[in-house]
Amino acid sequence: MVEILLVMSILLLMIGVMTGTLNPIALINKAKDARRKKDISRIKVAMEEYVADEGCYPVDSLLTELVSEIDCGTDVFSPWLNSWPCDPNGSPYHLFVEEVDCPAWFKVIVNLENEKDRDIPSWWYDNSPGSYLVGDGSLSNAEVNFGVSSTNVLWYERAYSEYCLSFGQCYSKESGGCDDAGGSCVEGGGTYCFLDPSCELECQVSCCSGGHPCD
Repeated sequence: MVEILLVMSILLLMIGVMTGTLNPIALINKAKDARRKKDISRIKVAMEEYVADEGCYPVDSLLTELVSEIDCGTDVFSPWLNSWPCDPNGSPYHLFVEEVDCPAWFKVIVNLENEKDRDIPSWWYDNSPGSYLVGDGSLSNAEVNFGVSSTNVLWYERAYSEYCLSFGQCYSKESGGCDDAGGSCVEGGGTYCFLDPSCELECQVSCCSGGHPCD
């Protein structure tokens, strides 16, 4: 009897250790993140095939249909993508394109549940939650942390924002290049640059030189 109890105690201890080590919830989240990466990679390939055939990326009106009006798994983007994917949690992926008649870039942005995933930019959580804006300015580093894009832009580039332009003196970012609200901007320098130290954090961008550096 004592031996049986001893064996049962050892088994229970091993089960407890295994459960703590494996962490089923973490494993499920990693599986979801793997699917997210695979899905947006498929979207990226489809986008590149689309631009090769049509000369432009899909216009914003088509993307609006893709991300808000269709059911997941439909062939609305066929033949470039026969089954349109959505996030494992059921929501559409965040898609953005240049807002012109012939878009020259696109971005697909998601939120990985494993915040320690090696593909999340190492500096992502250095910014206070909600302060770093991406996409069209409607997403922040508190809501998303990973993405893919066309080769001429970076998915994590700060969003161009009318809010920033309202300050008049602040640099803003648009279409993968550098702009400002009232002067010139040279690409390639500085971590954060802007014309006036009072520029709001949301309006600081990461490609310009010639302004005041921001630590």
